[in-house]
Amino acid sequence: MAEKTAFKIISKTLRQVINRSSSTLSHAMTSDLAVPGSTVRSFDEIPGPTGIHRWPVIGTLLNFQPFTEFTAENTYQLLRSMYLQYGPIFRLKLGEDTVVLTDPEDVGTVYANEGRCPLRPNLSLRDAYARRNGLTLRDVSTLQGEEWQALRSPLNKLLVRVNAATHYLPAQSQVADDLVNSLAREDLTAEKISELLFRFSAESIGVVCFNSRLGLLQNINEDNAEIQQFLQAAKDNFTALHDSLTGKSLAHTLYRNTTYTQYENSMIVLSQYSRKLITQARQKLDQHRNEQSFNPEKHNLLNSLLSDKSLDDESVSQILESLFIGGTDSTAGSIAALFYNLARNPDKQDKLAAEVKQCTGSASEVTPEMISRMHYLKACVKESFRLHYPASTVFRVLSKDIVVSGYHVPAGVQIFLMNALTCEHHFENPRQYLPERWMRSFEGHLGDSIPKNAVLPFSMGPRNCIGRRFAEQEIYLSAIKVLQKLKIGIADESRDVKFVYRIFLQPEQPIQFTFTKRSEGM
Repeated sequence: MAEKTAFKIISKTLRQVINRSSSTLSHAMTSDLAVPGSTVRSFDEIPGPTGIHRWPVIGTLLNFQPFTEFTAENTYQLLRSMYLQYGPIFRLKLGEDTVVLTDPEDVGTVYANEGRCPLRPNLSLRDAYARRNGLTLRDVSTLQGEEWQALRSPLNKLLVRVNAATHYLPAQSQVADDLVNSLAREDLTAEKISELLFRFSAESIGVVCFNSRLGLLQNINEDNAEIQQFLQAAKDNFTALHDSLTGKSLAHTLYRNTTYTQYENSMIVLSQYSRKLITQARQKLDQHRNEQSFNPEKHNLLNSLLSDKSLDDESVSQILESLFIGGTDSTAGSIAALFYNLARNPDKQDKLAAEVKQCTGSASEVTPEMISRMHYLKACVKESFRLHYPASTVFRVLSKDIVVSGYHVPAGVQIFLMNALTCEHHFENPRQYLPERWMRSFEGHLGDSIPKNAVLPFSMGPRNCIGRRFAEQEIYLSAIKVLQKLKIGIADESRDVKFVYRIFLQPEQPIQFTFTKRSEGM
């Protein structure tokens, strides 16, 4: 019986994917034939694995073990190997037909043609979760078209403008102080340091989402079960999403497999906890209104969302869950990469520490004006983004045909923008950590030739990362606060650690940093 059920599921999957692929192929062929005499090469001519590798389902599976050395966890290395084999544009099966672009001009072409309401491939795992639980998706990571634009526009006013994060600077600065106090302890294991960076990121974005401290950096050895479950759920959520996006999980839309179960369980925990915090916030808001002490002009994301009559509590919860989840692993990985680059380049670290001291003096409070003067800090962060790109891929689906690298790509095809590969091959001395390449001369020239559209860690255009301002502020604060008091070192066993992508960048193994008290003169 089990074998028959499995056979039916596989057969159904094959039929669905074959039908979808046939439709896409038909569209591609029709589009290619629509430009007779054109010198543009057809979609089918895009380099990449051919034959059985382009079959539905099987084509995806053939990219990974046991057929190759690659696993879902190192999909980036798979794509890197194809780049070396096929060049700056190639096509393969990753669930569906996928075109991978690495040339910065092609990246610019995609962004220039994405329109007012850019499309992203649907997150099939999240769609399955919503369908099975009777939910209507109401967050900016999943909505498409006019629905997405209607929700994103008001959020832009709260989250995207240049000074959107500065309201939270004092609170996030206190979170950074707690991080420094924790890192100053002796004998911290690599695992504990990794956990602290994750907690710092979660606590920092939690201040924004829930307008209160979650306590993730306080009494870290005495966590209650609720906090532990909450933290683990955030990690499990990314793991499940990664497996669904890379093709490790293909059947989660058909039945509750291991990947789906992991995702659903994590969403239940995250939703319950966030709803609890939102309920508490609404009660405080109602109390302030009753006491006539509520100031609607005061910038506050949570209160602004709760005061929006077009949004119910379910919509508010989904928006904040999405922002919170997206701001944990991603920021923690980027901080780990920055600390790693500074530890391996002590001359750059000392230069940055000197700038921090010059701009902050003896003040314990970090102000927006201080950060605005720290040009070398921003150069250090940009160079860390370039050398250890935060995300391996940005996904787009265009609603119109385009030509990239001389090839025709029809509308509706999944496109991967691989800026991480761009950064490996379009810079001088690409393997060196050189913040100076981002420093402008007195005449306004950069120290190195920076290709346009090469380093876009938060993507660009209407659908850029909505949490960018907060992520940048958290990374700046972590560096400022740590370097005010501590010198970042690294143990020999971690000097050549590899970084991998589990959606966002992470060290393959926790890094054994060392943190020693910085002398008064430095």
